[in-house]
Amino acid sequence: MRVAFVHPDLGIGGAERLVVDLAVALKGRGHEVVIYTGHYDPRRCFPATRGLDVRVRAKWLPRHLLGLGHIVFASLRHVVMSLCLLFASSEHFDVVVCDQIATGVPILAMRYPVAFYVHFPDKLLASRGSVLRRIYRAPFDWLQERTTGA
Repeated sequence: MRVAFVHPDLGIGGAERLVVDLAVALKGRGHEVVIYTGHYDPRRCFPATRGLDVRVRAKWLPRHLLGLGHIVFASLRHVVMSLCLLFASSEHFDVVVCDQIATGVPILAMRYPVAFYVHFPDKLLASRGSVLRRIYRAPFDWLQERTTGA
């Protein structure tokens, strides 16, 4: 089976540990695994990633702008990575596993079966202390609801 993972930032964290462990386990069982990510630094990641096929897409998009807009750029990177799999890749995958960000799930679902996993939905994690913050979050909360089926 050919499996693609779409993960926003392949660094060191709980979600990354899960993705890497699952990718390594699948590869160990003879499956072909490719991880698409928006950021990957082999010096700052789990050592097991060095034995995997990791492909960076959308690295040209910043992670934030002056410390602001993290969710904006994470969502945009996810859409770009998803579009790359849909249109710029001649490869076929039997399943695509997305985690953390669901923005690209409807795009990927046009061509592949998609499994989406999230530790804790961003909608429940993000603060909404001010009116401005609630206005900023509203479109992303709406989008997360639509793309995860929550």
